This record gives sequence, C-alpha cells and structure tokens, in this order.
Amino acid sequence: MTFDVANLEAKLSARLIQSNTQQDRIVAVSQTFAEIIEKDRNFGSLLCKIKQAYTDFLQDIGQGTERTLYQEQTIEKMQDLL
Repeated sequence: MTFDVANLEAKLSARLIQSNTQQDRIVAVSQTFAEIIEKDRNFGSLLCKIKQAYTDFLQDIGQGTERTLYQEQTIEKMQDLL
C-alpha cells in the first residue's frame, strides 16, 4: 500500500468516525472519492463521471422518487459499507 492510499484511507476513517448521520457518511465518502479523482491521472475523468452518476442517483432517492428493487438493494449494500 502506498503512502497516498494509506493517507486517504486514514482520512476516510476519520471522517466516518466523525459522521453522526447517514448524510454525513455520504459526504465523507464523497469528499474522499473527490480526492482520489484528483490524484488519479489515468482514470480520473472516468471516476468523475461515475461519482456524478452516483451523486445523481442518491439525489433521486433523497427526493422521494419511487425506488426499484435494485435501488433498494443498492442502498442496503451502501449502508453496509458505511
């Protein structure tokens, strides 16, 4: 594991520990993901598109749109990770 990876992992862990709500945890992950995108010269633009799609997905869910079974399963998986 390189220093950058270890450093980003430590930052994410600290952010998650300080998070009190699910929204705080999503912000913590989003901040760390943005840092990863900035550092990655090979896949940064692709990661940026993935992050934007994920952010849009979360916003759709947050606005109370009807959820599909796939969305429900994805939410459960993400909550398990956080």
